[in-house]
Amino acid sequence: MIATGVITRRSPWVSSVMVVLVLAAASAWIPTSEGDCLPRLGCSRALAYYKLVNDDTLLALADRFMTNVAELQKYNDIPNPDSVEAGTVLFFPYTCECIDDRLGHEFLYQVALDDTVAQIAQIKYQFLSREAWITQASKLSSVGTIYPGLTVTVPVNCSCGDPSVSPDYGLFLTYPIRSGDNFTGIAQQFQANETLLQQYNPSINWSNLSPSTDIIFIPQRVFATGAYPAFNFSADVSEGGSKTNAGLIAGVSVGGALALVLAVVLFFLFCVYWPRQRHSDPSNKAAMESLRLDGSQSGDRRSALLKFSQEGAGHSRSSTGSGIPVGPIPLTDFTVDKSVEFSFEELEAATNKFSAANKIGEGGYGAVYFANLRGMKLAVKRMNLQATREFLAELQVLTHVHHTNLVQLIGYCTVDSLFLIYEYVDNGTLDRHLHGKNDLAPLSWSSRVQIALDAARGLEYIHEHTKPTYIHRDVKSSNILIDKQFHAKVADFGLTKLTESGVGSFSLTVPTRLVGTFGYMSPEYARFGDVSPKVDVYSFGVVLFEIISAKEAIVRISGTSADGAGQHKEEQRGLVTLFDEIVSDPDGKEKLRRLVDPALGDNYPLESAWKMAQLAGACTKENPELRPSMRTAVVALMTLSSTTQDWEMHAYGSERITPGLISGR
Repeated sequence: MIATGVITRRSPWVSSVMVVLVLAAASAWIPTSEGDCLPRLGCSRALAYYKLVNDDTLLALADRFMTNVAELQKYNDIPNPDSVEAGTVLFFPYTCECIDDRLGHEFLYQVALDDTVAQIAQIKYQFLSREAWITQASKLSSVGTIYPGLTVTVPVNCSCGDPSVSPDYGLFLTYPIRSGDNFTGIAQQFQANETLLQQYNPSINWSNLSPSTDIIFIPQRVFATGAYPAFNFSADVSEGGSKTNAGLIAGVSVGGALALVLAVVLFFLFCVYWPRQRHSDPSNKAAMESLRLDGSQSGDRRSALLKFSQEGAGHSRSSTGSGIPVGPIPLTDFTVDKSVEFSFEELEAATNKFSAANKIGEGGYGAVYFANLRGMKLAVKRMNLQATREFLAELQVLTHVHHTNLVQLIGYCTVDSLFLIYEYVDNGTLDRHLHGKNDLAPLSWSSRVQIALDAARGLEYIHEHTKPTYIHRDVKSSNILIDKQFHAKVADFGLTKLTESGVGSFSLTVPTRLVGTFGYMSPEYARFGDVSPKVDVYSFGVVLFEIISAKEAIVRISGTSADGAGQHKEEQRGLVTLFDEIVSDPDGKEKLRRLVDPALGDNYPLESAWKMAQLAGACTKENPELRPSMRTAVVALMTLSSTTQDWEMHAYGSERITPGLISGR
């Protein structure tokens, strides 16, 4: 909402109409659900039903569903991964994420020769998705606008359970109704309680099931343990009653009707009612004068907030003699949906008064503290008042963008300092694992590939799948967090820049002030301040070089002076320049061994490391137009992940493939 400085008093019925209009507009344009995500953060696992056909292989399917054989074996009886017969039913695990207020997951699929959108939905994913969903999520102009090599997004719905039905179930199978299915048969096939089956699927007409259209959610056991996982309360930070996720709903006809009503009522309000009220109510002028912010006062941080975020405050606050305001910063018109406002007192108590023992990190804009708060492990970033721009940037992005590979913002506080409260990510930063102390075991090669893929997915999401899209501008290893399963989340959106057009154009924003970290900055950004998604691509390429070598972005090289005096000399070089010589060399693959992290020993496939180095080299090309998109990087890393799993199985033997090995510890 943009404050205009004109404030009029509205009658209660007008305020009610405005609420209805906002809801109507939202339902007309946004894929709707019966409620917000439950739990708020989604859940770490859901299962997708798939029945193997003649030409399916386990590795190809694992790649299609973006998982691996070790994960599959947790939820399926697979005695021999190299030989799985056609007709075998498998449950494919995937992360159930909160995306645009619905629970689901977006798989990435590379279009093959003769593929159509219908075939992808109906054959490749066996009706787990829909043509319309793929067309919308992939931003296709029509279902016919695909071609071999294109990567499309395949949305699949999921459920994490509902504690109002039962808190004992937290793992659910997404099952598309098949020809010949009936209520009793489904219950028997999946050993499901009939009452629970109905309660978890309230919108299904069980007496008239629609094959290939109806999708249901069925509670499932973990095959490895035989137990039903319970509903994950710790992932739900919402207050109040239970809500049910209905997934994607087209809503086209309803949206059209609501849009017509919206147009009529808005015409009345703007052209008839409000102009009449503004002229007839003498108190309006006094209200405007008393609530208008005086932007002429130098150092008034309220004006800075308004100027940066284009949001209205409308509250007066006291300030110090230096002009820096004290007390809570007003965020009256700043949209912070999905975030909880915490009090300063509870943050202080949860961090032991922001003690050094609770400090887990520090950056240019403040420190990060561990907190046990409201039954959750959280990370509290305390920022100084000069970091208003960065504080608002993170609020702007993370309250509207939700993805499993982006750190989740839980809440905020604006008393005494600026506080942002995030989910706590157990294993710290990638930077610490690569360049930190020796108390950490080195990351396995498979973990490094997985972390690179996760980070790429997070960046690809903000570049191409959000509205509006964003550019991170500070991608580096210290802004990539690693969770307990050794999956990665991109963090620190304080320098994120809102793009002003679609991702098809190269330069999306005007030249801007230089922010970021040297060693990761692309040439066009460092020289001219030009910003585009290719800035993030370059930084990501540097991170890939770090993952391969465990060297920092700026490398110190010792040597002797060139004047023959034999004096010790230390030179600083960008990591990119070290790899340039090798990536561009026809015989570079063997030479690459010199730069691979010595901690890996020989426990890595050279071909895989070479492929990652080539991708990093493409990402760090000097000409931004020659760099790949993050979507292309995701596809390349998905292929690399699949071949790495294959290498591990052959290197160690399938009997030694355990979840711990795959996760890299």
